[in-house]
Amino acid sequence: MCGLDRPALLDLYADHVTQTVRPKLEGFFSAHQAGDAQAAFHSWERTKRSLLHPARPFRALSHDALAALVSPELRARYRLALDRPGR
Repeated sequence: MCGLDRPALLDLYADHVTQTVRPKLEGFFSAHQAGDAQAAFHSWERTKRSLLHPARPFRALSHDALAALVSPELRARYRLALDRPGR
């Protein structure tokens, strides 16, 4: 209906996840692999602040990517909050 599934936009969305969201999660996953809960938590908080800041483009997409890339079980393990971005 809104035309947000046009091929050019889908490529733009995929590029955002690949080039912006995934790299910001590298610190979190490194800390997780090392078993460093404190570093994982702080990395998550930094990533969230950066990606979900009101001035950032694609905030809802970033939120959905975070939800998909970091499982609910992993978020629960480290007590990581992921609230929907406000308007």
